Amino acid sequence: MVTHGNRPTAGSSCVRLMAAALLLSLASAQGGVAGFNKVIALELPLLNTELQKAIPASYGNCQASTASGPAPNICQDTGDNLYSVHKPWVYKAEARWITGLNTASFSSIVLTNSSGTFDGVQGAGMFQDLPASIHIEQCATFDRCTKLWDNTHACCGQDKHFSFGVKLSCDPSTHQLVDMGLSTVTIDDFKIQENVINSLIILTI
Repeated sequence: MVTHGNRPTAGSSCVRLMAAALLLSLASAQGGVAGFNKVIALELPLLNTELQKAIPASYGNCQASTASGPAPNICQDTGDNLYSVHKPWVYKAEARWITGLNTASFSSIVLTNSSGTFDGVQGAGMFQDLPASIHIEQCATFDRCTKLWDNTHACCGQDKHFSFGVKLSCDPSTHQLVDMGLSTVTIDDFKIQENVINSLIILTI
């Protein structure tokens, strides 16, 4: 994969790891899971700032030629469109890239101890804005295609909320992390909405 623009440095990653270790130490001093959750709640603004610095603004076919211009920097290039389909004599559709990934912010991150011990992380947040570069063509006789739209405002909307859960397990004797995995992910529906020949088309993904 190729990115254009500046990428986070190894030094900044180390700083974030040191900050996480410090938070865990503070949490232990303030009362385990409850203490950690209190510290995290206080540090969410800083965590969101670091998150937005660490992830790219855009993802997909960064070099694609579009009516809306190139994908905003920093863009992580996949080398191809995110989605592409051509049904001869019917239509062509391309989703080239999506941007606004760095508008993500957490509203909550909490440790859970449903089994009596620390066993997971639950989080929730929102993408402020997620424009996607989408190109649609209508194809008719002899598969000649004409553009219906090519823009970034038909998809995918603003204020898209998400939540996730991470399941964790620790060795009861060493108290070390031995297993982890994503247990749940949810995100608001994406809608593609555009006027075509004075008719409003709405697709929910």
